[in-house]
Amino acid sequence: MAKVEGGRVRLSWDEPEGGAARYLVYRSAYPRFEPAQANLVGMARTTELEDNLPPRHSYYAVVAVDEALNPSLPALVGPVAGKGVPGEPPVAIWTDGPGHRWDEALPEKLSKRAGALSFEAARGEYENAQLFVGATQRWLRNVDVRVGALKGPKQATAVPHIGVLLQEYVWLPGLGRKTADPLVPPRAVDIAPGLLRGWWVRVHVPVECVPGDYKGRLEVIVGGRKHAEVPISVQVWPFAVPQENHYGGSWGVWTTQIAEQEGIGPDNPSWEEMIRRYRQFFLEHRMVPRETPPLDTQEAVEWISRPQVSAFALPWAWARMPTDEEASAWAKVYDDLRAQGLLHKGYVYIYDEPEEKDYAFVASLCKRLRAAAPDVRILLTEEPVEPLYGLVDIWCPVTPNFAANLERCQERQKLGEEVWWYVCCGPTPPWPNYLLTNDLIDGRVLSWQQVKYNVQGELYWAVTCFPGDVWESALGITPGDGYLCYPGRPRGLRGPVTCTRAEVIRDAKEDIELIWLLRHEAAAKEKSQRAEEVIARAIGLVTTDFLKYTKNDQDIRAARRLIARELMALGVE
Repeated sequence: MAKVEGGRVRLSWDEPEGGAARYLVYRSAYPRFEPAQANLVGMARTTELEDNLPPRHSYYAVVAVDEALNPSLPALVGPVAGKGVPGEPPVAIWTDGPGHRWDEALPEKLSKRAGALSFEAARGEYENAQLFVGATQRWLRNVDVRVGALKGPKQATAVPHIGVLLQEYVWLPGLGRKTADPLVPPRAVDIAPGLLRGWWVRVHVPVECVPGDYKGRLEVIVGGRKHAEVPISVQVWPFAVPQENHYGGSWGVWTTQIAEQEGIGPDNPSWEEMIRRYRQFFLEHRMVPRETPPLDTQEAVEWISRPQVSAFALPWAWARMPTDEEASAWAKVYDDLRAQGLLHKGYVYIYDEPEEKDYAFVASLCKRLRAAAPDVRILLTEEPVEPLYGLVDIWCPVTPNFAANLERCQERQKLGEEVWWYVCCGPTPPWPNYLLTNDLIDGRVLSWQQVKYNVQGELYWAVTCFPGDVWESALGITPGDGYLCYPGRPRGLRGPVTCTRAEVIRDAKEDIELIWLLRHEAAAKEKSQRAEEVIARAIGLVTTDFLKYTKNDQDIRAARRLIARELMALGVE
């Protein structure tokens, strides 16, 4: 039972059969929640406890603990209506950039308010923002967001496309809260007191779009009626973002987990189309898939020939010595690709994260491949180490190991070797990563750091390794590790389903393609020195060190603006 008296909440509950040594009391914005250290509010030795009246609608859970510290199942108490925030309206509406990850619970104090959404983008580019509605005092029913038409220059025959996606929320195990990630087609929703709902606002500028300013509005619907309007503006820059990916990529599209989650396998007539959709999704989000269609098909030739496919994995024995028959068969595949002018994009991912004791074996694997195909690039997820010098073409350390071996990496690059990097279940914050415990801007900063440190490519071990019901709980060794989309079938949708992280990664890769474009155009006009000064200033607004980087979307906007102004000064269209 929960009773409110004079700004305090008095909680009481029944003693369990057999008694208890103590009781742990937790508070959350969610009617059903997982007790965690983060939402523990107190401990009692009796069946009563007092708590300050929270500002938001809240629920309590009581866990009985015996002398051996064995916990009972939580007993739910509440709800308790919060005291509210003076001057706060019952319907809170606010906007934000794409960089902040919002949990489903309303913060105790809202520092943001409704404001116009403004975007700046090159032709062919995507940009994103967020719109939120919060229920501060009571249930909000039938809440929706609708897009109005954009109007721009009179001569415009194509206008930027504004898309709205509804944010869904997943539990963060052990942290006692739900955070946004899946993005689904919009629909009207109900919002419980003390909670919020977010809409992801995505702008795509067609390549043929006329440069200039475009204006429109979003309508926020509450209870079936228009409650508010949010102005929206898009400034289209005169140049186009490169559609080609100029940095190497190795993003693993694991098919076993796709089959498990989507409910179809290789024997299903729809299987190949499903895998094509997943590969295409990641390529459209500039995460270059490691996998290709079968290499003996015309489909593979067409796939690898696409300018967006900057790299792909070649077949070879994984972490073992191949037989002579295998080596001969794969050498034939290399011959065919070489004849078609496509082998240079390929690499063999020969071994994963070797320890020092493995170096001799890895060296023997590299020498065997060199004997079969001297011009095939060898990728190894390891920082440069002397026992493997001359055998590895693409060194790919995890980001902290790259940082610890920066000079060595730069030395190998001077010799013509490449250096990529990767993140996975680690590093964890404050290192930038794509985990659900990282802010979204961290994943965008990672690409700016890639340019800062001249990292030539990025590997991510798996983008579809769904370890269970990822719609319900953020699974993985660390939350969100190993998947950057959601399977469609568990929610009756057509997979893959995009997410906040995938959208921000595309933004990040477009950012660094604009930097590539500036370098390319400046070199052609003998203005490289000036361009490098501008690029250095732009990067400095975003990041100055591996652990020193912005948490403000406006800094990234300012950095992008510097790059754009220099491109326009060069007359790039």
